[in-house]
Amino acid sequence: MATNLSQGTYTPLHNDPNDDRAESSSTVRHCEAGVVWRDVIAFWIFGLCNNYPYVIMLSAATYILEKEEGTSTGVILLADILPTLTIKLSAPFFMHLLPYSLKVGVVIATCYMSFILVAYSSPLLLSVLGVCLASFSSGFGEITYLSLTHHYDKSTVSAWSSGTGMAGAAGSLSYLALTLVMQPREALLVMVIVPLIMTITYLYMLRPLEHGDPKAAPTLYESQTRHAHSRRGEVNDQSDQHTLIENDSTDVQGAREAPAMTMNDRIRLIKPLLRWMIPLFLVYYAEYLINQGLLEHVWWNGMSLTKQHQYVLFQAMYQMGVFISRSSVPWITIERTWILAVLQIVNFGLLLLDNIYHFVPHISLYCLWIFYEGLLGGSAYVNSFYSITNTIDPLYREFALGITSVADTFGITCAALSSIALNHWLGPLAAPRRR
Repeated sequence: MATNLSQGTYTPLHNDPNDDRAESSSTVRHCEAGVVWRDVIAFWIFGLCNNYPYVIMLSAATYILEKEEGTSTGVILLADILPTLTIKLSAPFFMHLLPYSLKVGVVIATCYMSFILVAYSSPLLLSVLGVCLASFSSGFGEITYLSLTHHYDKSTVSAWSSGTGMAGAAGSLSYLALTLVMQPREALLVMVIVPLIMTITYLYMLRPLEHGDPKAAPTLYESQTRHAHSRRGEVNDQSDQHTLIENDSTDVQGAREAPAMTMNDRIRLIKPLLRWMIPLFLVYYAEYLINQGLLEHVWWNGMSLTKQHQYVLFQAMYQMGVFISRSSVPWITIERTWILAVLQIVNFGLLLLDNIYHFVPHISLYCLWIFYEGLLGGSAYVNSFYSITNTIDPLYREFALGITSVADTFGITCAALSSIALNHWLGPLAAPRRR
């Protein structure tokens, strides 16, 4: 269902005879504002918990790599993103066959196993396998929860984005704080509380969507299949853009049936989404080249923080910038996300020069610079998905949200591959800086 937060009402997503909450007349029904806020808070927590293992694995990269000297942190980034990329490329074409309860259960289980495996494994290979599980959990979770927002008010999209931003800040800072008072293995075991919180939120906070199986609401694709016998919609190259762009005059969810789309139809519908996907790819490619290709070569002598702790501090500053910008949509929106891509590419070029010539005089200035990098990345993410929510026809929005999330993951994957070569080149130039 779609929920109107400001008016405290909701409209059924489809006139589904199997949904006892969908009225045949498509009239608006009232619900308490507090109930709607439950959804917003739930999606914020989902964003927080879903990205937590991903952030923790990146923050723990130097600890994991202690098991094998001479390995670049780009290897951990690669293990932390390749499973995500794989699932995001394939999931939009098969996840409609699975109920949400099963999908969320997979996310929770793999999140839990990732922390246990990395904490207790000694060989590097098993630790990398744990990182891969965390990556799978985050990627599968992102496409699941983003698709689930389609059934709720669009404010849940910004709540989700804000939660993912907080995951970065809270994850890196909590790991830094815990490792100051305990061993990294013990800190990782503390993190198993994250999948527990996700479970409680899903079962007891998020409002049910459908009577009987409250969490297995029909997805857009299931609805398309259900209505295929009565209406065959067809997508062609000439109508892609018109099909995807929302028509305000007919945006009455529940009064329109979703057309049935073939696999080729879905592939063709990707073309109009490139206006968001390309800038998102470029932003994430540049920023993860910074994070995994440059930051491990930057540290200052004469400080109470070790080199490893300085690396975690840089990650925390980046994630704080991400959190603030991902929470900014209610006040600031940016439609031309390509500007953010240009700024991030310039950012990488300047930081690369600093890696070579060391012209940043103090770690505090460097932290501010990394914070700015996070602001750019978070802004690109939240504004892309918020724009899609406001622009794309509701009938195709669920698919659009899921497939667009591939862009940032593909950018991170390319950055991981590039950072391995970049680390090899910058390694001989790395030297500590004096405070």
